[in-house]
Amino acid sequence: MGHLSTQYKKTLLGWGFLTDSRFSDSESFPYLTKVVPDSLHWNRVAIYYSPNEVQYCDGIIDDALTAFSDESTYYVEVVQKVVWDRVDNKYLSDQLQRTKNLARRKDRRTFAKRAHALDMASEEYVYVLLGTRGFGFGQSMGGGLKELSNGLTPFWEDLLNNHTDDAVVKEVARRMLTVDINIEGVSADALKEFSRNVVPRVRRDPLFCSTEACLTNDGKPMSVWARHLHDVFYLYGLSLNQSLAIDPIGGQSNATVLNQSMQRTFLGLTGLVTIDENGTRVPLFTVYGLDDNYNQIAFINFTLHDGTPVMSKSYTDEATTIWQTRGGERCAFSF
Repeated sequence: MGHLSTQYKKTLLGWGFLTDSRFSDSESFPYLTKVVPDSLHWNRVAIYYSPNEVQYCDGIIDDALTAFSDESTYYVEVVQKVVWDRVDNKYLSDQLQRTKNLARRKDRRTFAKRAHALDMASEEYVYVLLGTRGFGFGQSMGGGLKELSNGLTPFWEDLLNNHTDDAVVKEVARRMLTVDINIEGVSADALKEFSRNVVPRVRRDPLFCSTEACLTNDGKPMSVWARHLHDVFYLYGLSLNQSLAIDPIGGQSNATVLNQSMQRTFLGLTGLVTIDENGTRVPLFTVYGLDDNYNQIAFINFTLHDGTPVMSKSYTDEATTIWQTRGGERCAFSF
């Protein structure tokens, strides 16, 4: 689709799996605009990911490996790369045993339960989750017992199986850091309202979906990319107003004018969205962790400015914040 957009000079909007950095090449894809950023100092890391037909995780992992191997900034030895089919079986156990010896997730709950069963929930381990969906420690299904600062239900709550193994998953979650899109500033009430209404909304204007799946979708969780779809249409509406002001006759179909109009900043449901001259969302990532009360805390923000990484810390004492759940002892790497 990207190449067809270039060939026929048609605006193309991306909102889901377009995290691969190649889509930020404005020469190859001059009319592509996406509301997801490109994907992202340890010395030994193990990487687990689950493949799918659109290669979402594959692109993130490729970009991460490229960054890890850049010796001009730092060097990280990737001691293990595991392609996991999300099945809780002997293969996963064997690979985690290898990780235990070498380095000391799509389904975070399954991963956490297996890690706990292998006695890998102690202070010896830190698990770092990479994402671009803006969930942090949350999940797409709402209505849980606890609510995070972003208005979402924490992922350790099993809302489909009467909270089975919540305590086990929650214990492993204390050893996790999550690197995800920053959604600070988004109203928690607005996010809850959207999560509650977006699924049944497909039965109304303009979709009027009348299939059995649509008519019986009450209580179902929203899609993990639903907020990105909201933001890409919001971006299109804002840009269309400007493009029509510039070109009242052909502004709605002039891909060049539309592309220029999309270079803007707005607050969406996935956080602060800034589209650069390449048609790509400027990355603003946050390192999230949990405090002793399992509240989600933003520790570090980082972005790119003219191609240079820029980091800001939201803590003063790392022992009582980042490493609070480890008794204040820093892990064997630094930020």
